[in-house]
Amino acid sequence: MDDKTFIAKYVADESTRVKDRLKAMVESKTPPTEEEKDAVIKDMEETLARLQSALAQITSEMLEEPDEEEKPDA
Repeated sequence: MDDKTFIAKYVADESTRVKDRLKAMVESKTPPTEEEKDAVIKDMEETLARLQSALAQITSEMLEEPDEEEKPDA
């Protein structure tokens, strides 16, 4: 797995994890406590920071398409 794919998978997995946590909170019959709300918000902030860090690792070189001569033969 190349770096871009690894980072994309990480972003997708973390996004799904946070979404599932929020969904469970919203669908719960019991309203969340302030502590639970704060914990979710803190998790989202920490996750966002990790995702920003991971995305920062994608350099412009990684985003460039390979030259014609570097592309594998089809």
